[in-house]
Amino acid sequence: MVLPGGSVSINLTTFHENMKPGTMKLYLSTPDIEATLKELKAKGVKPKNEIKKDPWGIWFDFDDPDGNHWITMQS
Repeated sequence: MVLPGGSVSINLTTFHENMKPGTMKLYLSTPDIEATLKELKAKGVKPKNEIKKDPWGIWFDFDDPDGNHWITMQS
């Protein structure tokens, strides 16, 4: 099931020099990073950092209860 206006994409990259073969990072995209951070915090998500601005984007990250590492980026 896909939500209205939603889609799934796969992005293969060698941008991060510290990523070894087999490394996986999970990305979420949002048009409003501040609102998304606030909503996730209200649901009990503990971000690893506050919003950061880097040459490749505006983002924050967190680990889910299963240990998966998620990066949330403003699109």
